Amino acid sequence: MSYLGKALGNLGVWKEAPLANTLDIADDAVTTDKLADSINTEISANTAKTGISGGQTSAITANTSKVTNATHSGDVTGATALTIAANAVETGMIEDDAVTADKLANSINTAIAANTSKVTNATHTGDVTGATSLTIATDAVDIAMLSATGTASSSTFLRGDNAWSEAGGGKVGQVQFGSHVGGATVTTAAYADSGLNVTITPTATDSKILLCLCGSDMSMAAGRGLVHKFYKNVAGAGDVAIDATIVEYRGVEIGPYSKVYMDEPATTSELEYSLYCIAFADTVYMFRTTGAAYHFIAVEILA
Repeated sequence: MSYLGKALGNLGVWKEAPLANTLDIADDAVTTDKLADSINTEISANTAKTGISGGQTSAITANTSKVTNATHSGDVTGATALTIAANAVETGMIEDDAVTADKLANSINTAIAANTSKVTNATHTGDVTGATSLTIATDAVDIAMLSATGTASSSTFLRGDNAWSEAGGGKVGQVQFGSHVGGATVTTAAYADSGLNVTITPTATDSKILLCLCGSDMSMAAGRGLVHKFYKNVAGAGDVAIDATIVEYRGVEIGPYSKVYMDEPATTSELEYSLYCIAFADTVYMFRTTGAAYHFIAVEILA
């Protein structure tokens, strides 16, 4: 004898029978009869489109039976069968490395093949001439083509470091000269001023002074001698020897003779340069030619 919902245990005690869960129900086994009435009511309402507008019902029906698409425009045109419009595909739309030789125009492929096999060049004219081996034409490179820095002008020159620059060191700043007319007799055994002097005031402390003694002459008897060198007086402070080279003459008649010396005074004060002489073993005669002018020249060389 069976009992609905209850079972009699070994001791005669009734107990609950286990309930079925989701795993105990076979697929597709629950029919509408097994559903609660409220669920069946909701299903019927949805099928009949209860609670929505007539327009919504028409839209749902139209979409369900739709077999065509809207007509498109722009880069892609058409309805069911779509077509890419002419000139619609731009460079940015093409995948990198996607265009093969087959997709190129025949004329392009022909040009590529011709360039690949090219072994000669056109013959060039103008500033550069030739074909394979090119030559810069004579007088073809003008100032505008140079990569030099600075400004090219009538007062600048192109240096070895490829820069335009104004002429600098070595320019003559000024020339001064002194003269002595008439003879001079030297008898002293110590250096004495010969009377031939020149005064110059440098314009810059880094200037050099080039001293030139021109046209001097002398005479002396056998056994006599003469030594001379340059002295300098800075701003009246007194004469000081600057020429370490001593020129010595013995028992001869000399005329004319010259002497050159480069001084670096490092001052802008007035400078007086003088020729000093010393005689030994009796009298020596300087500047022998009567009425002649003997010159002592000082040239300022700018840095």
